[in-house]
Amino acid sequence: MIKRWSKLRISQQIFYGFLLIMFITLLAIIFNYMHIRSLETTYHAIFENYVIRQQFDKFVHEIRMAQLNADYLKRLLQIGNIELKDHFTIQGFASIAVEAEDNLIPILKTTFPEKVEEFQTLAARVREDSEKWTEESGYNGLIMLNGSLIYFTLCMDDVATMMDEKLSNDVAKAERNVKLLIIRVLLFNAFIIALLTLVIIPILRKIKGAFLPVREAADKSLQGATDTLRYMKMVNDSIGQLQQVLNNMAHGMQEVAAGAEDSSHQVQMINSGILQAGRFVSELADKAQTILESLEANQASIQEKVIQIQGLSRNVNGSLEKINKNADQSQSLSQQLTTLKEEIDDIEEVLEAMNEISEQTNLLALNASIEAARAGKHGRGFSVVADRIRKLAKSTKDFTEQIKETITRLQQVIIKVSESLEFIINNVRLSTAEVSIVNERFGEIQTVMEYLHKNSSFLIEAANSQLEQTKAIKKSSLEILESIESISAQTEQVSASMQELSAEGEEVISQIELIDNVANETSEVVKHQGELVKLTKDTIEIF
Repeated sequence: MIKRWSKLRISQQIFYGFLLIMFITLLAIIFNYMHIRSLETTYHAIFENYVIRQQFDKFVHEIRMAQLNADYLKRLLQIGNIELKDHFTIQGFASIAVEAEDNLIPILKTTFPEKVEEFQTLAARVREDSEKWTEESGYNGLIMLNGSLIYFTLCMDDVATMMDEKLSNDVAKAERNVKLLIIRVLLFNAFIIALLTLVIIPILRKIKGAFLPVREAADKSLQGATDTLRYMKMVNDSIGQLQQVLNNMAHGMQEVAAGAEDSSHQVQMINSGILQAGRFVSELADKAQTILESLEANQASIQEKVIQIQGLSRNVNGSLEKINKNADQSQSLSQQLTTLKEEIDDIEEVLEAMNEISEQTNLLALNASIEAARAGKHGRGFSVVADRIRKLAKSTKDFTEQIKETITRLQQVIIKVSESLEFIINNVRLSTAEVSIVNERFGEIQTVMEYLHKNSSFLIEAANSQLEQTKAIKKSSLEILESIESISAQTEQVSASMQELSAEGEEVISQIELIDNVANETSEVVKHQGELVKLTKDTIEIF
């Protein structure tokens, strides 16, 4: 088979190899699809089992809660605290059993059919015990219902355990299928790689043999192109050296011309700068005169402000003394209010004592009335006196309560007034500190103003001196302007001569650049030919 394959032409081998690769790819797709479908079915079954397990957990929880409620109601019934809502709770146990039976029996028939009969029997027992229970059946009925719920819970726990085992077996089976699929895929891929290797290696060998003569021709062409490029490089180097010399000459002439032109421009700029400086000097002289006049006016204004600040400082000191005096008076008033509050507290203690005395008096009057009643006719006068004493004690107590309420309101007013005075005193103290800071700032301002007044005399003298110097500078700038105009005319003549020399040098450089361009184009053609030969050789090396 391998000999027949090697005798085929390269095009036939490529065609049949392509068909073989397509066939193998189709087989791989079918193979992977079958195994993926198998895994999908397994995982779908595991997912359904997990859903069923969650349903079991839900009903197991409900049955457990029903069993706990039944046990709790059993204890309530013992102490006689059962209510009407508890009757509805007991009857609701039957609906839980019916719901569990309707939802779980179809699942048990498909998964664990051996448990169906036991599940139905226990559910019917719970439903029957719940529906038959009445308050007359009492404690024994709840014991039977609690026992039925316990058996029903145990049955559902057994089913849940069996479901967990089934889930564990399904997961283990799925893991074995995944491992088996990985082994099969690895073996199948190894078989495909070996088969493709047997097909592709003969094709590569034939292609390499076909391109061997082309490679030898490409080597010879590449050697010839390399020699040609070396000769062209030598020619380009010679032309480049000549061009560099001429360029240096041209650049030198251009730099001289540019220097002369720059000198001309600089002379013109200096000329305009001197003119502008002359204008600035004139403006400076005017401004110096104006500043001198302003300084003289400011000196008189500063002296006036110093006098005003001294007057404000004296007023602030007087206000500060009045504020401190008011603060002391407020402090004294606050202390008097504190003393008044203490005295009112003493009065309140006296009122408490009077209230106790009135209560004792009332009690004595009541005892006297009782004794007068026992004495009969002989105690009537004493009874009248006792009744008046009791009324007097009651009036005294009511009056004491009114005085106490009045004192309480007075205490509240004293507390509010004391707090307000404390707030006022604090604000006055803060204002005193702030006024002291303002007074210090007035002193600092006065010092600064006196310093300004002292230095204004020196500024006036400096302004006079500056005005004289400005006039001298203006005179010197006019003399410099005349000298610079003469230098500007000579610089323009040198610039014109150098521009003519630069134009002649640029014409020679353009001729040399034309020769260099022709040589570069020839070099590029040879270089391109060498690249084509090298590309052909690299292509042959690949095969």
